[in-house]
Amino acid sequence: MGLPTEQEWEKAARGMTGYNYPFGNTISEDRANYFDSGDPWDNGTTPVGMYNGQIIQGFQTIDSPSPYGAYDMAGNVTDWTDSWYSSYGAHVVRGGAWNTSGVKSWYRSYFYPSDSNFKTGFRCTRTP
Repeated sequence: MGLPTEQEWEKAARGMTGYNYPFGNTISEDRANYFDSGDPWDNGTTPVGMYNGQIIQGFQTIDSPSPYGAYDMAGNVTDWTDSWYSSYGAHVVRGGAWNTSGVKSWYRSYFYPSDSNFKTGFRCTRTP
C-alpha cells in the first residue's frame, strides 16, 4: 500500500471522461461537499463515502462514484500523491478541497512534506 501517483489519482477520479467532476460537469450539494453546499457538515469535511445514495441526518445524497468506483474525488479534501512537483521538493496534491474556489477533480497544486492543514488528506492504493 502507498499513496497513488498523480496519474493513478487522475484515472481513479475521472477515468477517461474529461469531466470536471467524477460524476459529470455539474456539481450539486447532493453529490459533493463544497463551501456553503448545505450538507449536514456544511463548511467542513464530511464522512468518507457520504455521497453514496444514503440519507444522513435527513439529507439525501446521490450515489456519485467516479468511473472506477472511488468516492470523494471532488470536494471534501485535497489528496496527497506520491508524485513530486517539478523541482520544488514538494508533492503534488490533487482534487479541490471543500473550501477552495474550485473543487474540480482536475485541480492540481503542491505541498511540502512538512506541510499540514485541515483541508488536505490522503488515500492509499492497493494491488488487486
